[in-house]
Amino acid sequence: MTLNVYLYLYDFAGFLIQIVPCMILCLVAFPDAVYRRPRRQILAGVLIYGACVAAAVPVVFYSELFGLLDNQIALLANTYMAVFILTFIVIYCRVVRENLIKKLIVVFVVIFYAATVYMVVNALRSLFDVSDVYMGYSPFDVVWFAIISALLFPFIFYMNKTYLLEYLAENAVRHIMRVLRWVIPLTVVYIVLMAYYSAYNTMQPLVCASFILTAVILWIFYGMLLKESVRHKRDAASLQEAQIQNFRYEKATGDMETTRRLRHDMRHLLNGLYQIAEQGDVEAVRRSLREAISDVARVENRDFCDDRVLNSLLQYYVYLAEQEGIVCSVSAECQKSEISPADLTVLLGNLMENAIRACLETEGERKITIRIDRKRSNFLVQITNSCAAVRATGRYEMNGEYVPAGAFASMRRDGGHGLRSIELIAGKYGGEAGFRYDAPARQFTARIFMRSGAD
Repeated sequence: MTLNVYLYLYDFAGFLIQIVPCMILCLVAFPDAVYRRPRRQILAGVLIYGACVAAAVPVVFYSELFGLLDNQIALLANTYMAVFILTFIVIYCRVVRENLIKKLIVVFVVIFYAATVYMVVNALRSLFDVSDVYMGYSPFDVVWFAIISALLFPFIFYMNKTYLLEYLAENAVRHIMRVLRWVIPLTVVYIVLMAYYSAYNTMQPLVCASFILTAVILWIFYGMLLKESVRHKRDAASLQEAQIQNFRYEKATGDMETTRRLRHDMRHLLNGLYQIAEQGDVEAVRRSLREAISDVARVENRDFCDDRVLNSLLQYYVYLAEQEGIVCSVSAECQKSEISPADLTVLLGNLMENAIRACLETEGERKITIRIDRKRSNFLVQITNSCAAVRATGRYEMNGEYVPAGAFASMRRDGGHGLRSIELIAGKYGGEAGFRYDAPARQFTARIFMRSGAD
């Protein structure tokens, strides 16, 4: 083998070592269901494509044979790399059936991985004072790219396969945008500064050490950010599940109490009918039965809106309120809500339980006014109820404006998370929740705005 063959293999191996881990990292951050073809087939095809691209890399570095100058060769090499990256991103976006924002955050994480490997190798070149006698990859570059990739790749692979995959699967696009606001600027600034120092040959050991330390800090920050987001999502899901279980328990208890009350009322009704029948007043018996049947039909056939889940929840909680002597006024214009039944149960359950509890603690008029409206993708819930007093946290000024949940402390002895849960659900659907207390009118209002089509 001649020296030219060895140089060709160095360039081929160096480029391949750089790009193959990046392609693999891009393809492990999503579950199998989102790929248009089996993941193994996609991975095999991408690796073959990468090998073909790497095989042509040496031709770029030997462009001096065609009369190109060094700066022209460098420009050609950078253009070649950019074309390869853009082509791979296009392929990647085509084979992964997922939201563009989710794919974008994976790409930026992988780009930062590639920049970190490049920076460490350059730091070693500066430390060992390796001269640039090779236009492409030197033996030193190939060896250290392989070593650094072998050391860093497993950690980033694990992060993508666990934290990043779970984060993308569990979080809505709106939440992911919050993380991107940190990832994109930090990654871009890091790469721009690295490119600047590399271009002007100022990668001294101290500068390289600073870049490496910064990369370590950023990786720790990214990992903690993803882990904390996943933990926050799990906590919210656990809280929601606990509240749903609590609502089911309270509904079962309420149903048992309702059944006991119905049996009591039925016993009195039957005794009364028996006494009337003994007197032979058939018309009075018919009139009493007609009134009883009308009362039952009025409760069972009360339709507030066309949405089945929402209508059932309104029937249940309005019935509970009216049993306590609370006057309810309902205006619900909603044919079909795209809010999940679980979220709708927690949302309306918290709102109505808080409203009923506040009314029971209020002397005088007890009233709950419910307004639910949906226009296009906007979903509005507003509930105003009688309220004798609230407990303020002092974190926000009570000036008659709508304030966040943090402005109010729970009035329950065992504490509570009702308002916070309402706020979390509103945020999940790209909306917001606001709360207001009108002391002169002794009224508390909760207003929730959501985008019912949000992910």
